Amino acid sequence: MRFRFAALFCLLPVVTAVSAQLAEKPPFEFKVSGDTVDTFKMELVKHYVPDQSLPSAAVLTYSAYTDNRESAAGMMKTVGEKWEAAVMKSLDDYESRLLTVDAVKALDGSRQKPEPPTIIRTYQPTEVAATKQQDDSTMVETLQVMLEKRKEFGSNKWIEGKREVKRRFYCVPGDGKWRINKIEQEVKDEENKGAKTWQEDSGMLVFMLYASELKKQRKEIPAIKQGTPREAATSLFDSLLPRRDAMDEGVHSTGLDAWIGVLQPLFTESHVNRQKQMVEEWLKQQPVPVEREIDTITEADGITTVKFKPVDEWSGAIELQVEKVGEVYKIHAAGVYEQGLDGKGGIAWKLKPEPDLYALKWR
Repeated sequence: MRFRFAALFCLLPVVTAVSAQLAEKPPFEFKVSGDTVDTFKMELVKHYVPDQSLPSAAVLTYSAYTDNRESAAGMMKTVGEKWEAAVMKSLDDYESRLLTVDAVKALDGSRQKPEPPTIIRTYQPTEVAATKQQDDSTMVETLQVMLEKRKEFGSNKWIEGKREVKRRFYCVPGDGKWRINKIEQEVKDEENKGAKTWQEDSGMLVFMLYASELKKQRKEIPAIKQGTPREAATSLFDSLLPRRDAMDEGVHSTGLDAWIGVLQPLFTESHVNRQKQMVEEWLKQQPVPVEREIDTITEADGITTVKFKPVDEWSGAIELQVEKVGEVYKIHAAGVYEQGLDGKGGIAWKLKPEPDLYALKWR
């Protein structure tokens, strides 16, 4: 399974855009301090007191800490902005060390503010719809309303809609507490003309456990080398780009253990063990980092051009221009080869400037 750490946060409230003023206190929040990766801290404050006295109480506790309701989404959006600011500030020193002043300016210029969203989704708090006794468990059905505003293509008109998210939680008692043993969500069966069916939902816990394990397995990032043009060029891929990923993952996982500490006790031991088995499988399927192979190194007018071979048959080569600044070599500019018309009715690879050096990770 090709799973980036950042994918976890596509499932968390930080990614949801909200437009209304927050009218209620979030069920939990993170108190953030520190403005760099090394000083960044997050303290989990629980406004919703965890309760497992009844099946419905356990389910509502889980929902309060995971269901992306408007108040929590707004809080996490603010946390996300502080995450990003801490990473950007911590990268400044590494960027100025490896890149020329012009390259840093070009990189900063490529960081554009995100465009206004064309879809705004707002989630209301999860509610219990029904409770039913099963043979060996109690099933709690929940309903969550999602309000959506979608900008009509080609106009400024907003179209409003509503969708209901339905889930089933199977709860069992033990040690005086109720715990969740299984979650299901109602989905459309596309193979059966869109009929509704129930599908097992792993829930949020497995993604948090996975992120926590990734943090533990993160390898040390090599130091930047600048003694030769080759060293400076390869340091982009061996040091700066993975350092950005490590900083992202590190700051995102701050406070994660406390979040897991709220969710994990809500589940049975057998359910948690199933989640951990999934995590082990995902870790085994982690992609191997792409090895960058240098094709040519040429020099002209004081600039050394280091050309890297394409990583596969669909990608183009990458060129880095390196120049000597004082006693070290720094990256001055970058470009990627892309396919385009050659003016003769054919296709050719053409060099295109790429000021966003971090985008080269995917090229």
